[in-house]
Amino acid sequence: MSSPEPPPSSPWLDVSALGDDRYRVRLGGHFGPTWLASLCTELGDNDLSIERAHALRAEDRSWMAELTVEADEGAEDPCALPYLEWVGSELEPHTARVRPTSFELAQTEAHGGTLCLTLDADDVLGLVGTLLTQLAQLRLCAVEMHVETRAGRAHDRIWLATVDGLTPSAAQHEELEQLLRAGQLSGPASEDADDAGAPDATEESA
Repeated sequence: MSSPEPPPSSPWLDVSALGDDRYRVRLGGHFGPTWLASLCTELGDNDLSIERAHALRAEDRSWMAELTVEADEGAEDPCALPYLEWVGSELEPHTARVRPTSFELAQTEAHGGTLCLTLDADDVLGLVGTLLTQLAQLRLCAVEMHVETRAGRAHDRIWLATVDGLTPSAAQHEELEQLLRAGQLSGPASEDADDAGAPDATEESA
């Protein structure tokens, strides 16, 4: 008889100051499919710019992530913010647009079959949260993410599965590519989407 699966590990968090208003945020645990969208949206809403970020979902569906953020003027103390509460916050619809200067979308075998989105854009406060939330409207969510900001430019690479953890369909691939080409990645949520909305980050930095 097979042994029972171990219970999910408890979420954990570590925040440390790096100097010059920069902070490292490390966290992990078993989170919902759109947790990165929720977290990154809250970071932007609280005047924290994402300088770089790396997040990866393991085979047991647990996550590990590390983000370097910069506190803008007026931001609260980043060491005292409720990051683990933000992970579970509800996404709200909005009319933002992500307008990439360049992008590439490719089907890959990574993580059992994912879409890999590579995107460059002008960096603005809230860009990553907006992008992830708008992808959630298409029922797509990250299973791995690498984000870096250099000289006012955002360079993002995100491996995407469906919110159910499946390989994105050809129709989802085509819809996302069309929206990216049109610079209109904020299309209406699907009728069966699970209350995932999207904020506008072209006026808010990653």
